[in-house]
Amino acid sequence: MGSGKRRRPEALVLLVLAAALLSACGTAGGDSFQANLARLDAALSARDFRVAAGTFDGLYREARDSGNWLSLAKRSLAAEGIGDKARATKTAEASLRAFAQNPNVASVAAWLYIRDGRADRALALFPLPLDPGKYLDLWAEARLRLLISRPVADQESCRLLADATGDPSWYLEAALLAMRKGDSFSAQAWLRKGMAGGLHPPASLLWDAGLNRELADSVGPDSPPGDLVLAAGASWLVGDREKALALWQRAKSGGNDSWKVDAATASLLPSGDGALAAARALAARYKSEPEALRYAAAILLREGRPDEALALVPGLEKGSQFLPEALGIELGSAKEGEGRFIARAIRLAEEHRGMAEAREFALRVLLAHGRWDEYLVVYDGASEAERSDPRWWFWETAADLVRGDFSAASQVAEALGASPAGAGGPEGAFAQGLVDSLRGREGEAEERFKAALDLSSEPSQRAAALKEIGRLEESAGRHERAMAAWSAAVAADPDDAEARILATGGNK
Repeated sequence: MGSGKRRRPEALVLLVLAAALLSACGTAGGDSFQANLARLDAALSARDFRVAAGTFDGLYREARDSGNWLSLAKRSLAAEGIGDKARATKTAEASLRAFAQNPNVASVAAWLYIRDGRADRALALFPLPLDPGKYLDLWAEARLRLLISRPVADQESCRLLADATGDPSWYLEAALLAMRKGDSFSAQAWLRKGMAGGLHPPASLLWDAGLNRELADSVGPDSPPGDLVLAAGASWLVGDREKALALWQRAKSGGNDSWKVDAATASLLPSGDGALAAARALAARYKSEPEALRYAAAILLREGRPDEALALVPGLEKGSQFLPEALGIELGSAKEGEGRFIARAIRLAEEHRGMAEAREFALRVLLAHGRWDEYLVVYDGASEAERSDPRWWFWETAADLVRGDFSAASQVAEALGASPAGAGGPEGAFAQGLVDSLRGREGEAEERFKAALDLSSEPSQRAAALKEIGRLEESAGRHERAMAAWSAAVAADPDDAEARILATGGNK
């Protein structure tokens, strides 16, 4: 960050500060002060830093106005050049003691602090007595010098840095911070502002922020296959099916050979022999990918081949209405958008009351999308038959956590068994880890999340466990280990937007 920064020459900055001080306070006065100032100049010329140091201390006591302090500020750096260490900082502190709330004096003090390597003290003068909007160059210089030890943590600072430096990449930083807080609207606004200034955000970030039109229009002939995949999904979401299909086919020919690309192209084909052939090829090529088989089954069901769909998805029974409908909902979710997808999932649960699979499908969708209020409504509406399902403990634990009832969640988790591996497979271990983490039992929580990681085969489950391990490491002050865990989460599931943000330091 921060390339292409504009900087005024130091002499010009000091000249501007001098004009501000003199116009505000008149000329420096006092015969004694002027005589001792001449004595200081002589000592500086003779490179006698001991005499200069003693003279500075005397002049601090004699200074009566901000013009006097400007005269001392201009000579402080020269004093450091002959061995009077930290003289700039001493002058800054003495001037602030004399004129604590005077912004003109404070601006000179900030300038001295920065020159003396104390950007932290310069930054402490903002927003009072110095307004960042009026002293933007000083604020930006102090902030930029502190970036390594103190990363930018708020969006407004990113905006100010973009204004001060002319570097639109600060808007990308602001967008990451907004996304970390779940504020997609602000993230979109920052990214659009950056793009208007010449920024070219990564395709993955445009996708995560929901800028589908911008993403669909961003790819060119030299775009990598991964970007083409994302742009294809974005084109689908904005209703341009032909462009989506063309981009997916380009991605596939460019080397992005994955079941997701094959599933997407197969589902976009019009009904008929071509769609059937694509579904069968998808199932044959990705026999070990459960999600690929679900998409193939959905296409086969759509094409009126329930027996073939039965053979692909274990547990699908003839005459069952739930799984074909659920598969159809998931198949259409990308082009319908989140809102309609969630509404259809909730309606499915209500239309099939008493069927545990339908209720769990809706709960899974709501939990994955962070729709806590709707989750509790669907959970509370479950029948006794649905609650008797062996996996209901997981939804019960999640409901307790959403309500903030950690004690109840802990009781459910502890009833599953006390082994580190946890009952209920990776979901059980993960649920117990969440309970332990929220109750402040970091050591136990880490063991649970590691067990969930060991038990998980699904990329999303592994990424979820690694993200929580990273959060525990970060809270314990082990930043490098946290970043390693978050990077591993990205490797486990490249589609996990939160993992990418955490791994790039967006949590700061």
